[in-house]
Amino acid sequence: MKKILCAAAALAISASSFAEAAFHFADSEKKSGEFFSNELSSDIFHYFDPEYGDSHTNFAGLSNEVIAEYVGKKLSLGIDATFTFKKSNPWDDDSVYNIDWSDIDYYVEYNAANSVSVGFHDVMWTAGSWLPVADVHALGGDYGTDGIAAVIRPTGEFTFVAGIDFDDVHGGADWFGDGDRNQDYAVAIGADYSSKQFSVGGSIHHLITDKENLLLGAYASINADSLIVNVGFTHSEQGDVGLGNLDYLGSDYYYENYDGNLLASANVDSKNWHVAGIYGENVLTAGLMFGASKFNFGADFAYSFDDDDHYYYDFYGAVDFNIPVDKRLGFDVKGFVLVDFGDDIMGTEGLRNLDPTIGVYPKITFAMNKNHAFAAGLIAQFGTDSDYGYTAFALPVSWKYTY
Repeated sequence: MKKILCAAAALAISASSFAEAAFHFADSEKKSGEFFSNELSSDIFHYFDPEYGDSHTNFAGLSNEVIAEYVGKKLSLGIDATFTFKKSNPWDDDSVYNIDWSDIDYYVEYNAANSVSVGFHDVMWTAGSWLPVADVHALGGDYGTDGIAAVIRPTGEFTFVAGIDFDDVHGGADWFGDGDRNQDYAVAIGADYSSKQFSVGGSIHHLITDKENLLLGAYASINADSLIVNVGFTHSEQGDVGLGNLDYLGSDYYYENYDGNLLASANVDSKNWHVAGIYGENVLTAGLMFGASKFNFGADFAYSFDDDDHYYYDFYGAVDFNIPVDKRLGFDVKGFVLVDFGDDIMGTEGLRNLDPTIGVYPKITFAMNKNHAFAAGLIAQFGTDSDYGYTAFALPVSWKYTY
C-alpha cells in the first residue's frame, strides 16, 4: 500500500498546519480501512505584472481532487485524481479554457502471503525524503516502483521492494510506446525501516541497462516527541530530483527576456524544466516539524551541489507557522525563497545570476465539523530579477469533504 509522508509521526505532533498526504493510510497506521475525500479549490484570479510588458488579470480556473482508498488484509488499492478547468496559458488573454484530468495517481497491492505482496504502481515514500512545507518528496525517496514489484515485509518495521519502473514517475522504460527506450528495463530496488523514533530508507532506480537515467537516494527521519527532522541526499543522472515546482504560482509563465519573449520553463538542455525549482545531479534536502501547545512550525531546505552552469536556482528555503485559534479555526502563514548562486543567465548587462524569487501565503482555515473544512488566503509572489522580474497575486479558496 502507499506509504506517504511518515503519517503516524506527523499526527504525533499535530502537524495539521502542513499539507496532507496524497494517500491516507501508512503501513504503521492501519492494516485495513476505507478513506474518501473531495477537495474543490480555486485561486479565484491571477494578477501578474511583469518587469517588461503589460499586466494581466485572469480567472484562475477550478480544481477538484478526489482521493479514494481501500486497505484490506489481501487487497489494497487507491486512486488520487485531480481535474482542472483553466486556461492553457493563464497570462495569454487569447488562450482558451481546457478541462484536464492528466494528474492521476493510483496503486494496487495484493498480499499473496503473510509477508510477500505484489504491487502495481506502488509508489512508497520513506519519511526522510519529505519536505513538509512544500509537501513534496525528493524522487529518490520512493522505495517502491511506478511499475510492478515484489514487496517483502518480514517484520512490521522493515520493507524491501524490487521491481521494474514503467514510464511514469521516474522516467522509466517506455514499454507501451514506439520509442527507442522501450528495451530499457528500468530495474528498481528499495528498502525502508521505520519505528516510532526514527526511520531510514532509500532506493536505486534504473539499474542494469538504463544507467543513463540512474536515480538513487538515501534518507533518514528522527521523531523526538514534538520534533521531527528529515534529511536526505539524492543523485540523479538526468538532474531531475522531483523538486521542480517549489513556487506557489507557476513562474514558468512569468519570466520574459529583455526582448519581451517568454522563456517558457527555461527549456534547460532541451528538458522543459520549470524555472522556479531545484535541479541538479546531487541535491541535499532537509525538513523540520515542531509542534507546541500554542503553535506548529515547519521548515524546508534544499541545495544543489551542481556547477554554476545551469539556468535555475541552487537553494530553496521555506517556513510555515500555524496557530490554532480554537478547535475549529486556525491561522497559517508560510513563505519561501529561491536563490541562484551561479552566473548562468544572459541579462541586459551580460552573464549574471538570477535574482531571488520570493513567495508569501497567509490563510485562514475553518473546520465546520469532522467532514467539512474550508480555507481562504492570499498568495503574493515576487520575482525580484532586474530583467525577468514580476509581481503576482492570487486568492486561493477551498472546500474539502472527508469521509
